[in-house]
Amino acid sequence: MMKTKTIFYSIIAVAMLLLSGCGSDNFEIDVALDNLGTQNLRFIYPANDALHSMWMPVVDGKCAFHGSSKEYTVVEVYTAKQVFLTCLAVKNGQKVEMRGDFLKPYTIELSGNDINEEVSEVLNRHAEEFAAQKYDKTDAAIEKFAAEKRNEALATDILIKYYYTRHSDADLLRVAQMRKSESVLFNAEGREMFYSEPESEKSLTSFLLYDQRCDSITSFIPSNSKVSILYFWDNDSSSRKDVINELKNLRKTYPKSDRLQIADIGFYNDSSDWKKVVKTDSVKWQQFWGIGGRLNSEVKRMGITKAPAYLVADSTGRMLYRGESLDAACAKIDSILKPKKQ
Repeated sequence: MMKTKTIFYSIIAVAMLLLSGCGSDNFEIDVALDNLGTQNLRFIYPANDALHSMWMPVVDGKCAFHGSSKEYTVVEVYTAKQVFLTCLAVKNGQKVEMRGDFLKPYTIELSGNDINEEVSEVLNRHAEEFAAQKYDKTDAAIEKFAAEKRNEALATDILIKYYYTRHSDADLLRVAQMRKSESVLFNAEGREMFYSEPESEKSLTSFLLYDQRCDSITSFIPSNSKVSILYFWDNDSSSRKDVINELKNLRKTYPKSDRLQIADIGFYNDSSDWKKVVKTDSVKWQQFWGIGGRLNSEVKRMGITKAPAYLVADSTGRMLYRGESLDAACAKIDSILKPKKQ
């Protein structure tokens, strides 16, 4: 009887071990960071033409995230305050380990494949320069890597995340051309995925995004007002300040929130950059962080393909206007809310 029990428990132990590992249909990111404590982490990655996002609870600086992507994908990791921490490459069947000090993100070591080890080597070697914001030196290091490692396309794409002048298309393309990238960010298939017209819903339904006012994930509900207007923008929207002022004037014209609901959605990869911009607005409406831009699953179903853009909907969610003209959007709002002449 004792022998039978021993065999039984041995089988259970082996089964548990197999189930806890990463199978061929998923990947695992194993996190163990000093000074992380119980701060939750957010993991975001694209796969199957959608952007996947999940918060993971952390205990004693440790957690394990599981996802799925048949091909290599780039997973971005954010802190509980929505600050970018690190990013890494992974695909199904792989286990990536994150080790180091949460308070020193550039020293975090990533493993699991050659791509992560290449990225870690560059970031770790120049950690002090990154932390001191010596971007001339860090940019030079990334450009050197791109020139010398022409076959390391995905590793270079990850390092572009840390390229100070990364917001300039010219600079991005210059770095990409150094190693003749065949990665998703720059090849024809990738451009098609980023810029093609998405399938969208015909009506605006409630959605969840990170809200600056509440400093948390909150919902936008069209039925809360007779008409709603959404303003989509990115870091290249040069007329943004003018648009914000126009929206402020629109709010003065229609001050009651149950008649007009305003919100803006910023397409930024780094939440700290986005927060710096919106904190200067001094507005009372919801301001959302639309990480991933039009690949964000919430944004994608609205049919937004570029920024700046505007979407107007009524209380039932029926889209009344979707396009690039603020004047046209305001005209649609006036046609509904402006008192009719007797």
